[in-house]
Amino acid sequence: MDKLRPDLIQSFISTKLETHSNRNVRYYYKILNCALNTAIKWQIISFNPCVAVTPPKVPKKSIEILDAVEVNVLLDAAKETVIYMPILLAITCGMRRGEILGLKWNHIDFENNILHIRDNLVRTYTGEVLTQNPKTDTGKRSITVPAETIKALRQHRKYQLKVKSMLHHQYQDGNYVCCWEDGRHFHPDYVISAFKKLIRKLELTDIRFHDLRHYVESFVMWSELILVLILQAFIKITPHNNKFTTYQASLTSP
Repeated sequence: MDKLRPDLIQSFISTKLETHSNRNVRYYYKILNCALNTAIKWQIISFNPCVAVTPPKVPKKSIEILDAVEVNVLLDAAKETVIYMPILLAITCGMRRGEILGLKWNHIDFENNILHIRDNLVRTYTGEVLTQNPKTDTGKRSITVPAETIKALRQHRKYQLKVKSMLHHQYQDGNYVCCWEDGRHFHPDYVISAFKKLIRKLELTDIRFHDLRHYVESFVMWSELILVLILQAFIKITPHNNKFTTYQASLTSP
């Protein structure tokens, strides 16, 4: 290990880049760097040669967002598929795939239109599918759900209970919101592949399932921007000198 030099690691990286992506090679570099840092802690080596190596840069992928027309087309078509609810939750609540697939009925407060993120259903590197808690406090959060989405969730729940009563003991009740008709949870990879097929069939902008969650973010951003512009215009045309008074008047006026 002490014979491992920066030039050898740099040569290894250059060779791998001929057949592998920048992302994969950078991942190899991170593993090696972590291992050598551990070796320093254990006093096996005194210097980490990765410090003197330049790892490949991973280009940032631009985020594609569907426009309002495409979103409506997608939702209309998705109603005929089993991934309608995952798509609806991603678009209207900004949820990630793992959060959607890990969502259970007891996490939804129908009275107050609030949804609580408590679990993630993920596929590990070994291929195993399991439920995990959010890694950070920000990941464990509550979301205000639009009225139309709450209505769709109620209808979905009603249909699920009807199927459950028909299947009796054959129903595998994991209490999942998004699942197969017999109660089994979706495999994360299935949602991705089914979504891709639907997007291409409809000839919509070729986005990832993960990109759906950015639609609600962009919608909120533009809504806030429009509100600010309206308030600014309102302030300019009113005789009030105090902007805060003007703002209050705009909120309380009939």
